[in-house]
Amino acid sequence: MSLHPLVRNDRIQSFKAAFAGAPELVVVSPVNCMFDIQDVKSYEVLMAESRPNISCAMRFSEPPVSIQARDFLCQEVRRFLPMNPDEGVLPLRVDQPDHEEEQWLQDREGDFNSLHENPALAKQKMSNLCNAACSALGAAKRLTDDRQSHWVTATVPNKFAYPILLQFRLTDMACEAGWTYNRPIALLIGGSPQVSHATVRSVEVRAQEKLLIVTVSAFPWSHNAIARNVELFCRNLDVTTVVDVCVRLCKPFAASNPVYDIISRYSVYERLAPGTSGDSVVNVGYGIGPLACAGANDPVLYDPNDALLFCTLNGRRIELTPDQQLATALGLSRLP
Repeated sequence: MSLHPLVRNDRIQSFKAAFAGAPELVVVSPVNCMFDIQDVKSYEVLMAESRPNISCAMRFSEPPVSIQARDFLCQEVRRFLPMNPDEGVLPLRVDQPDHEEEQWLQDREGDFNSLHENPALAKQKMSNLCNAACSALGAAKRLTDDRQSHWVTATVPNKFAYPILLQFRLTDMACEAGWTYNRPIALLIGGSPQVSHATVRSVEVRAQEKLLIVTVSAFPWSHNAIARNVELFCRNLDVTTVVDVCVRLCKPFAASNPVYDIISRYSVYERLAPGTSGDSVVNVGYGIGPLACAGANDPVLYDPNDALLFCTLNGRRIELTPDQQLATALGLSRLP
């Protein structure tokens, strides 16, 4: 899905896109496009041919068993295109949907008659579309991430704290721009040849002043290196210890958004077995199953007024929020 065309001199030079199974934003150039890049639109669904999901590293330590095997290996190696980490999710080619796919997308936006005609195929395509949408949502969150390196003067509240903390200010920042809690950063202390890593612990946003006050802490495995460099290159201003640092945001950890990983790689609609509750919900929602509305004399399957106000967990009484009360009432109902 195309997200953000990059325009220069009133012409689209490239565009940022996200593809199913990968929440990373990639820049697609005219070299990868099989259509005129000037025709691309924001939030347009595209088709892509990607590399096999394999490791980029190859090592051949054993001699080939024969000349034929050697020649075959040399030919196959050419299919493994070299790439750096930022290009690891860049497709080999990107094209606009063909006529059949375009008709299916238009039908999906309309009455969705294709689900009635071929439910299995429609659910398979819905799975692909859902995965691409999840990738687009995950990538769109990082469209406004700060990509600059900042030389700042950081204060050290306590040189003997574990993990060591650094606090600095970022100017000309009207919003957080990715500087959020638990975001990893790269950190270079002035005078040190070693780049270390830390994580954001707190951020104070002063929108009126376009100022961020960021507090970062070392990881357990990077504490010793940062503390040692702080001790070597810090200076004292009155009673405050300061150090010059260069900071830059890193990519979020994959484990920081586990829900995305589950949804984007799990073919939700395709894996619904016929006759299951999930399949019944999808069929009813898209109109190919009986709605089965309750009559006046039918028993009530779901009553929001029956929601639990509290629950007991390990002997502790926990008050439920209104959303939690409605969720428990729905979960305890007899709905499919």
